[in-house]
Amino acid sequence: MINHPIMPVIMLIAQIISWRFFNSLVGKSCKFLVFLLFLLFNLAALPCFYFLYYSDTPPPTSLFLWNYVFRPAYLWELVHLCWLPLCLLLTILGAIFGKLREQKNRGLQRLFKDSQSKSKLADLRVFLLIFMLAVAAYGYGHQLKPPTINQVNLAIANLSPSLNGYKIALLSDLHYGRGLNLTELGNVFARVAAQKPDLVLLAGDLVDRKASFALDFRIPMRALREVPNGVYAVLGNHDKKVDSTQNLIANLESTNLIILQNTSVNLANRPMTLIGFDDPGTQDLVYHKEANTLNFDSLTGPRPRLGDLVTVIKHRPEGLDDAASHGVKLFLAGHTHGGQVSSPWNKEINIASTIHGYPYTTGLYKISDLNLFVTNGLASITQARLFAWPEIVIITLNPASN
Repeated sequence: MINHPIMPVIMLIAQIISWRFFNSLVGKSCKFLVFLLFLLFNLAALPCFYFLYYSDTPPPTSLFLWNYVFRPAYLWELVHLCWLPLCLLLTILGAIFGKLREQKNRGLQRLFKDSQSKSKLADLRVFLLIFMLAVAAYGYGHQLKPPTINQVNLAIANLSPSLNGYKIALLSDLHYGRGLNLTELGNVFARVAAQKPDLVLLAGDLVDRKASFALDFRIPMRALREVPNGVYAVLGNHDKKVDSTQNLIANLESTNLIILQNTSVNLANRPMTLIGFDDPGTQDLVYHKEANTLNFDSLTGPRPRLGDLVTVIKHRPEGLDDAASHGVKLFLAGHTHGGQVSSPWNKEINIASTIHGYPYTTGLYKISDLNLFVTNGLASITQARLFAWPEIVIITLNPASN
């Protein structure tokens, strides 16, 4: 998405264009009603834009305000912005067809001040907007439900007997500040604690916009204080775009989160070594390929012990060849949001794979001896998901049978 202050200006222009379009389609008796609807939607969008782009404070803790005023307003504007290019395309097609039929047609002017024409293309543009709003409402309504708890039983070859039944909670893409609010953050951590995991891992994109927002993690993190092996996290691309990354790290660590920045740690009393890689923080949606992505030689921290399950946590699911060549058996990631928008019949057909080229976007993948799990994450700054629903992942380790 385009950052401030450009986005509100673009949205305003989009609203003016669409108002002129709808104003030309309705009769005089309906003009006031249509104008009132546009006015209400945009008045609701103003506080949403304020929180998303200008506010130095996190979103309101009230779930009602956040879920039923600010987020829907932003989703309305997003759908509107996507609809306008299609509307313009249909307008151009209408101008071409009208010219071919040698009918009077004012082409692009129809978008601004059309006559009372009831052409099929005009009807199609209205239907298209209604359809897009209905789909967005369905997706958004699904996101208002608590995230799914995805129980994953993972069989790993030559697993140490002391790790049999070991539970790892994997969370990613909290986007606190634009995605989750404080109440939702607390609810998520409480639900994770209820699963009694042995280890909690946060795979990046924890905070948006302000490093100071991380201080709000203090109270929700209390729910995880009894986790036996603690809570570890890596930084994502959005964490690298806050006003101060160093302040963000300090604030997160003050909440008892342990940040792994290109470093490793041997877990106490368990044969497991965690390796956390930083996100490069550039080119948000770019896939950085497989080989020569992870620099194991530059890692700080202890080397894996004999018999350790070597586990990599990284925001983006990439560098798998490098990980496999270094004996990594478990790789945990997020970033893709499950593809953001995916097909209902095949989860691998989604925006992240089709447009941005990610070969691994959601769920469990077996790559030789490497087990990769990519979580859908919990939030999205666009508030738009479809068939790639938010989730809390609980991975239970089991030994693979011979």
